[in-house]
Amino acid sequence: MENVSTVVPTSNGGFALDYNNVLWHWHGEVTIWNEDRVIPARLSPEPVLENVATISNNGSFAITTDGRAYTLGWLEPAIAINGVRYATSLGGANFAITTDNHLVAWGRNRLPDHWRSAPLLGDGTTIYRDTPVLIMENVASITLKGNTAYAITTTGELWGWGNNGGALGSGLIGDGSIFVWDDIEEDMWDFYVHEDGFEDGVIWLMEDDAGTGVRLSPVKIMENIVVVAPTYFIFDHGWIRGFRTFALTTTGEIWAWGQNDTFWDDVCFVGDGTGEDRLYPVKITG
Repeated sequence: MENVSTVVPTSNGGFALDYNNVLWHWHGEVTIWNEDRVIPARLSPEPVLENVATISNNGSFAITTDGRAYTLGWLEPAIAINGVRYATSLGGANFAITTDNHLVAWGRNRLPDHWRSAPLLGDGTTIYRDTPVLIMENVASITLKGNTAYAITTTGELWGWGNNGGALGSGLIGDGSIFVWDDIEEDMWDFYVHEDGFEDGVIWLMEDDAGTGVRLSPVKIMENIVVVAPTYFIFDHGWIRGFRTFALTTTGEIWAWGQNDTFWDDVCFVGDGTGEDRLYPVKITG
């Protein structure tokens, strides 16, 4: 293509936004199992939406020039919410920043199992939300990774919530907490069971975090932050491990926290010269 301003790759295709604000899409063949039908492959870019101002970095939402958020996927784009400037999603949890910098969220809202990425919405509950609910005000950006969400405010404060990345006993959100799976009683969990008997993850039954390190609402991590970059690797059955987060300050310093050791053949160091897990941010470089 020519005249392209933004490209977003997806699992089997991609999106491109051109300088005329037209969104293009291509993908491989897709089977919709619950509808028993197949969507044919789109082997070359085709226009799917006009007047697009921006697209989320995972290709889940497109925002039009008049502030409408459209959900993207294999089907035709559909309006999800009005009055927004950015929207994104992960694992069925949806987040949008409105034109007045309010962070709202809707959709899936439960603690997932180890191998399914999906952050909690951050509204203090585990209730599925059909419509957007207010999470925070004065939000500049939202970043999702694994089972954790981070928001940077318009004044540079970094806030985070979720189950610290979902790593088994070693996920670290940066507020001094650690998620310890072994401390959770059996009666604190429940399962979604489909008609075919497949168990789809777990539901968090407690009213609050109960000291486990799971954060149902945003907690403040740092100040003077302009960029946050969480990361992890996946091993064995697809479990999330090696969760670390890096943050860039307004003065150009890099700070990091999280798992800080060698696990099997993978290394996950935060870069502070030690091999100790970091529950709080540590300065890496100026």
